[in-house]
Amino acid sequence: MSIINLLLLSLLCIDLSYQDQSTARLSNFGYTFTPYSSASAPFLTLTQSSILRCHMQCNQRTACRLFDYDSDTNQCRLWSDDLTTGIISLAIPSKPQSRVGAIRIAPDIYTPIHNQPCDKCADSRYEECDPLFLTCQCPPMTFWDGSVCSPQRYLNQSCATIDSCRSDLALECRDVGCNSVFQCLNQTNVVTVAGFCNATVGGGAYGLSGP
Repeated sequence: MSIINLLLLSLLCIDLSYQDQSTARLSNFGYTFTPYSSASAPFLTLTQSSILRCHMQCNQRTACRLFDYDSDTNQCRLWSDDLTTGIISLAIPSKPQSRVGAIRIAPDIYTPIHNQPCDKCADSRYEECDPLFLTCQCPPMTFWDGSVCSPQRYLNQSCATIDSCRSDLALECRDVGCNSVFQCLNQTNVVTVAGFCNATVGGGAYGLSGP
């Protein structure tokens, strides 16, 4: 059993009538969330009276995939990252009551809604209506990985599709050294050889196809 599975011990479920329910797996006490990238930060930090209230705040926001809560300070931090873009790590000694809650993201959640007419995701916290195609699609800063909407990757993380990297951070999925090893890289830091391969997902003989 992996470390992550050992940490994620208990289940917390909230069912709100106006919105999808979400289930969060909770870590033991003494842990916090650490993103892989220094460019990442909680999109919202607030004070809540309990971890249940913190989960409720997360559940109400489509962008929220993970939260951590310190019961000593009542600090609740909401993240758009998940365990593909960060890790559960030991908290500093001054935060022994800190815990992490990871929202369950699984294919069975998306099967009834992805690419379906917008009425299927009208009350969903997992997908949004695309105004151009009028179908349910992944929200901003996420991409369709073939089974779920997954957070876009950060610098030097592995990637496979043209939309799997954080374009707002000037990242794109590129072939490292034209060896069919694809990572999210800053375009300005990549040197390509004309006539050999263009090193970009979706183009050239060595490129991967987009979704």
